[in-house]
Amino acid sequence: MKHLIFMLCFFMIAPARAQDSTLPRGLKIDTFLTFQANALDNTDLGTTTNDMRYSHSAQARLRASYRFSPATDGLADIRAVAIDGDSGAEDETGRIPLTKDYLELRQLWLRHKLTPELTTQIGRQRIREDAGLWWNRDIESARLLYDTAPFKGFIGIAEAFTDYKTTDTFRADQDDRLRLLGESAWQYNENHTLEARALYEYDHGDEEQVGNIVQGEDRDDENGNLFWLGTRAHGAFQNLKYKFDLMGVAGHEDQFASTAIPGTDTYRITGKQSRDVAGWALDARTELGFKGFLDYNLTLGYAYGSGDDGNGTDNAFRQSGLHSNSMRLGESGGAVYQYGEVLRPELSNLHIFTAGGGLAYEDIADLNLFYHYYLLDNENTDLRHSLISAPLNGIDSDLGHELDLVLNVNIFRALGMNTPWIEDIKWRNSIGLFQAGDAYGAAQGENAAKVFSEIVFRF
Repeated sequence: MKHLIFMLCFFMIAPARAQDSTLPRGLKIDTFLTFQANALDNTDLGTTTNDMRYSHSAQARLRASYRFSPATDGLADIRAVAIDGDSGAEDETGRIPLTKDYLELRQLWLRHKLTPELTTQIGRQRIREDAGLWWNRDIESARLLYDTAPFKGFIGIAEAFTDYKTTDTFRADQDDRLRLLGESAWQYNENHTLEARALYEYDHGDEEQVGNIVQGEDRDDENGNLFWLGTRAHGAFQNLKYKFDLMGVAGHEDQFASTAIPGTDTYRITGKQSRDVAGWALDARTELGFKGFLDYNLTLGYAYGSGDDGNGTDNAFRQSGLHSNSMRLGESGGAVYQYGEVLRPELSNLHIFTAGGGLAYEDIADLNLFYHYYLLDNENTDLRHSLISAPLNGIDSDLGHELDLVLNVNIFRALGMNTPWIEDIKWRNSIGLFQAGDAYGAAQGENAAKVFSEIVFRF
């Protein structure tokens, strides 16, 4: 597999700069080579023998777009990834890192303009919004997009049928989930915008029964019908930017308990609990920016996802499953995991306090520092999703602290390069350090770290 992937790395670059003279009119090809190094240390907080994990990877990506007519265009986006190590490779959609080599079809869609205001887009496509709180994912969908200034947005239907990778990573908890979704933005003032989003998710897969034995990849701990609704206000007053999200989820869900069968990759379903769901969340941020020889920025934020006390209705907020929680924060020229590079929690049963800032020199380099403090809303024995695998003690609420340092450098601009082959070179780095609070019991005071470096060549 590695030989195939690196051959693709070589042959995918060749057409990139030849396109102006040899490729058909209307066809545009972009190629990318990405090299990553990724290290995770003590993410189990000393509770097992899992200490340092490290990987390096090479990725070759080809993105081809073609304009069939003034009203119709399409795009194909594929990549090949070769990985050495056990901490995986990442991408900008916030997907869980993989540790195996693979080929992937990222996007394949057609778009047609029905009227100047209405456009249809059908196929595997990226659905995203700027903060990644709701969605940032490649998924099979059909959407109707509209742009009738001052309103724009979309409505659509989506369902993931596979992950389109040569590795078998498509899990049961991603399958058989039909989604109806939409968003709208109203720019009611030059500097201020209101947005609304809605999502309905129907899990139509076969429901497990207590006593059944299932394979690890077929294990699905949740099955239900859920509806999300939210609004966002964002804008600026001179050099003060603000963003405020308010979100809610309601519906019904069946939750399953299971026990691993020793010596196998199978689980026995041991229990089922059916509950109504009603949770809510908010995310509020302000950024104070100043321009000069060095641009600089000060950021304050607070995020809250409701928790559940275990009685009656399940009041824990949960995100859509399409989210990434990554956005441009501070002066960063690249995406930042806004709730922490190491912990990376889902916004559920948490209070998250954030403070930080950044410095930037033109569009060449930026350096950013962020501090996060985490408190549980209700004491529990685990988080819904997190890079930290250690259990919680169910008694205390102080989850811990995190400090993240993020550096971005545009090497192409910094060196003043001018070449017909290379369009851009970007270097992205992050270092995160998490210290466990007393909610981790005996692991209190343990440190976990994540170091990430990536260089991307665009041809």
